[in-house]
Amino acid sequence: MHPNVSKMLTLSTRHVPPRELPVVAREAFADNESCWLLSLGDPPPDEAPALAHLLALARGLGCHWLRLDRNGPVAPELPSWEW
Repeated sequence: MHPNVSKMLTLSTRHVPPRELPVVAREAFADNESCWLLSLGDPPPDEAPALAHLLALARGLGCHWLRLDRNGPVAPELPSWEW
């Protein structure tokens, strides 16, 4: 048996500016009160450049998913916003 294993990058939701949150909510595969799960199989949305950058970063790391979690890690080398 070969289990299906997928690689995921988890980052804080602070890496998405508030103006892009509606796009994240629309594009998310799954969400709950604290996080969103986005597939890297779809092209990044044009109207959300910060989200597109995060998706490209995750893709470059060989990930299949991007998880944006309010309790996720804040990467100091990435832009972040308070909201």
